[in-house]
Amino acid sequence: AIYIGSGNSNTRLFNVKALANGAGGDRHDGLFLNGGSATLEHVYAQASGAGVGNWGIFNSASSPTLDSVTLMASGGSSANALRLNGGSPI
Repeated sequence: AIYIGSGNSNTRLFNVKALANGAGGDRHDGLFLNGGSATLEHVYAQASGAGVGNWGIFNSASSPTLDSVTLMASGGSSANALRLNGGSPI
């Protein structure tokens, strides 16, 4: 639903609801963070319906700050609220 590529400390999501729901496909991500250090406050991310991967947040080599974040993932052969592929969220 939302992709952030190399977001720096000035990149901020506040009071956002990101949904990636629907039947079919191989992968649904509520948020995809690809590098950088964005700040997420009061964020709700949900993914469901893909046949293989459903991830609330897919974090790839990013070190975001998470504050008051709610994550949901369900369905498929792999469902993770927070999927880490490098990086170190705090």
